[in-house]
Amino acid sequence: MEDRSLEKIEAGVDRLLGAYNALKSENRELRGKLSALDSRQSVFKERLDSLISKIDGAVSQ
Repeated sequence: MEDRSLEKIEAGVDRLLGAYNALKSENRELRGKLSALDSRQSVFKERLDSLISKIDGAVSQ
């Protein structure tokens, strides 16, 4: 009887570890995507700021 309970606990721990590792992997992937989005957003902002500066320069002349 105790062996069955212990086996259930071990199986539960294995499932939890599997789920934890899957979440860790997904989190790592999402962090990479977020980093790429942040980078693209920075580039877009820099280019937009440059265009605004050019427009401001042309309008003030």
